[in-house]
Amino acid sequence: MYKKFDLEFAKYILLSVSNIGIYYVIFSCGVYISANYVLSVTIATLISFTINFIALKNIVFKKISRSNYSLFVRYLTAYFICYLVNLFLLKICSQFDVNIYVSGLLVLFPCALIGYLLTRFFVFTNTKDPSGHFKDVVDDKIT
Repeated sequence: MYKKFDLEFAKYILLSVSNIGIYYVIFSCGVYISANYVLSVTIATLISFTINFIALKNIVFKKISRSNYSLFVRYLTAYFICYLVNLFLLKICSQFDVNIYVSGLLVLFPCALIGYLLTRFFVFTNTKDPSGHFKDVVDDKIT
Protein backbone atom coordinates (compact mmCIF):
# COMPACT_ATOMS: atom_id res chain seq x y z
CA MET A 1 0.00 0.00 0.00
CA TYR A 2 2.77 2.44 0.89
CA LYS A 3 4.63 1.76 -2.35
CA LYS A 4 1.48 2.51 -4.34
CA PHE A 5 0.97 5.71 -2.37
CA ASP A 6 4.64 6.71 -2.77
CA LEU A 7 4.54 6.09 -6.53
CA GLU A 8 1.25 7.96 -6.80
CA PHE A 9 2.63 10.88 -4.79
CA ALA A 10 5.83 10.94 -6.89
CA LYS A 11 3.78 11.05 -10.10
CA TYR A 12 1.65 13.81 -8.60
CA ILE A 13 4.74 15.85 -7.68
CA LEU A 14 6.26 15.47 -11.18
CA LEU A 15 3.02 16.53 -12.85
CA SER A 16 2.52 19.34 -10.36
CA VAL A 17 5.98 20.76 -10.93
CA SER A 18 5.37 20.97 -14.66
CA ASN A 19 1.87 22.31 -14.12
CA ILE A 20 3.16 24.92 -11.65
CA GLY A 21 5.72 25.99 -14.24
CA ILE A 22 3.00 26.42 -16.86
CA TYR A 23 0.77 28.20 -14.36
CA TYR A 24 3.51 30.59 -13.25
CA VAL A 25 4.52 31.51 -16.81
CA ILE A 26 0.89 32.28 -17.69
CA PHE A 27 0.39 34.16 -14.41
CA SER A 28 3.58 36.22 -14.87
CA CYS A 29 2.76 37.08 -18.49
CA GLY A 30 -0.74 38.09 -17.45
CA VAL A 31 0.56 40.35 -14.68
CA TYR A 32 3.12 41.85 -17.05
CA ILE A 33 0.52 42.53 -19.75
CA SER A 34 -2.41 43.66 -17.61
CA ALA A 35 -1.02 44.25 -14.10
CA ASN A 36 -4.26 42.71 -12.78
CA TYR A 37 -3.41 39.70 -10.65
CA VAL A 38 -7.02 38.51 -10.33
CA LEU A 39 -7.37 38.23 -14.11
CA SER A 40 -3.93 36.62 -14.38
CA VAL A 41 -4.75 34.04 -11.68
CA THR A 42 -8.09 33.29 -13.34
CA ILE A 43 -6.61 32.66 -16.79
CA ALA A 44 -3.67 30.67 -15.42
CA THR A 45 -6.03 28.60 -13.25
CA LEU A 46 -8.37 27.77 -16.13
CA ILE A 47 -5.54 26.60 -18.36
CA SER A 48 -3.74 24.64 -15.64
CA PHE A 49 -7.08 23.19 -14.47
CA THR A 50 -7.68 21.64 -17.87
CA ILE A 51 -4.17 20.25 -18.25
CA ASN A 52 -4.04 18.97 -14.69
CA PHE A 53 -7.46 17.28 -14.78
CA ILE A 54 -6.57 15.26 -17.85
CA ALA A 55 -3.10 14.36 -16.55
CA LEU A 56 -4.21 13.41 -13.04
CA LYS A 57 -7.14 11.34 -14.27
CA ASN A 58 -5.09 9.42 -16.83
CA ILE A 59 -1.61 9.22 -15.30
CA VAL A 60 -1.70 9.51 -11.51
CA PHE A 61 -5.09 8.18 -10.42
CA LYS A 62 -5.77 6.02 -13.47
CA LYS A 63 -7.64 3.24 -11.70
CA ILE A 64 -10.57 5.42 -10.73
CA SER A 65 -13.77 4.90 -12.68
CA ARG A 66 -16.29 7.31 -11.28
CA SER A 67 -18.52 8.85 -13.94
CA ASN A 68 -16.75 11.64 -15.79
CA TYR A 69 -19.40 14.18 -14.78
CA SER A 70 -19.14 13.36 -11.07
CA LEU A 71 -15.36 13.37 -11.23
CA PHE A 72 -15.32 16.66 -13.11
CA VAL A 73 -17.66 18.35 -10.59
CA ARG A 74 -15.54 17.18 -7.67
CA TYR A 75 -12.36 18.32 -9.41
CA LEU A 76 -13.89 21.67 -10.28
CA THR A 77 -14.89 22.15 -6.64
CA ALA A 78 -11.39 21.28 -5.42
CA TYR A 79 -9.77 23.60 -7.94
CA PHE A 80 -12.18 26.41 -7.03
CA ILE A 81 -11.15 26.06 -3.39
CA CYS A 82 -7.49 26.28 -4.44
CA TYR A 83 -8.31 29.30 -6.60
CA LEU A 84 -9.93 31.11 -3.66
CA VAL A 85 -7.03 30.24 -1.34
CA ASN A 86 -4.62 31.50 -4.00
CA LEU A 87 -6.43 34.84 -4.32
CA PHE A 88 -6.68 35.17 -0.53
CA LEU A 89 -2.95 34.56 -0.04
CA LEU A 90 -2.05 36.96 -2.87
CA LYS A 91 -4.24 39.61 -1.23
CA ILE A 92 -2.43 39.11 2.08
CA CYS A 93 0.94 39.39 0.33
CA SER A 94 -0.17 42.60 -1.40
CA GLN A 95 -1.12 44.11 1.96
CA PHE A 96 2.49 43.56 3.06
CA ASP A 97 3.77 45.13 -0.18
CA VAL A 98 5.39 41.90 -1.37
CA ASN A 99 6.24 42.02 -5.07
CA ILE A 100 3.45 40.32 -7.07
CA TYR A 101 5.90 37.98 -8.87
CA VAL A 102 7.42 36.88 -5.55
CA SER A 103 3.93 36.54 -4.07
CA GLY A 104 2.92 34.35 -6.97
CA LEU A 105 5.82 32.01 -6.23
CA LEU A 106 5.19 31.98 -2.48
CA VAL A 107 1.54 30.99 -2.74
CA LEU A 108 2.16 28.17 -5.22
CA PHE A 109 3.49 25.76 -2.61
CA PRO A 110 0.66 25.91 -0.05
CA CYS A 111 -1.84 25.81 -2.91
CA ALA A 112 -0.11 22.75 -4.40
CA LEU A 113 -0.28 20.95 -1.05
CA ILE A 114 -3.96 21.80 -0.61
CA GLY A 115 -4.53 20.71 -4.21
CA TYR A 116 -2.91 17.33 -3.60
CA LEU A 117 -4.91 16.69 -0.45
CA LEU A 118 -8.17 17.64 -2.15
CA THR A 119 -7.53 15.60 -5.29
CA ARG A 120 -6.29 12.57 -3.38
CA PHE A 121 -8.95 12.42 -0.68
CA PHE A 122 -11.94 14.22 -2.22
CA VAL A 123 -11.77 13.88 -6.00
CA PHE A 124 -9.94 10.66 -6.88
CA THR A 125 -11.05 8.56 -3.93
CA ASN A 126 -11.27 4.81 -3.81
CA THR A 127 -14.31 2.97 -2.51
CA LYS A 128 -14.47 1.15 0.83
CA ASP A 129 -15.53 -2.43 1.21
CA PRO A 130 -17.88 -3.36 4.10
CA SER A 131 -14.92 -3.85 6.47
CA GLY A 132 -13.80 -0.25 5.89
CA HIS A 133 -10.73 -1.10 3.80
CA PHE A 134 -10.14 0.80 0.58
CA LYS A 135 -10.43 -1.11 -2.67
CA ASP A 136 -9.30 0.02 -6.09
CA VAL A 137 -12.14 0.49 -8.52
CA VAL A 138 -11.63 -0.51 -12.14
CA ASP A 139 -14.49 -0.36 -14.58
CA ASP A 140 -17.03 -0.33 -11.73
CA LYS A 141 -15.77 -3.67 -10.39
CA ILE A 142 -14.09 -3.92 -7.01
CA THR A 143 -10.73 -5.67 -7.33
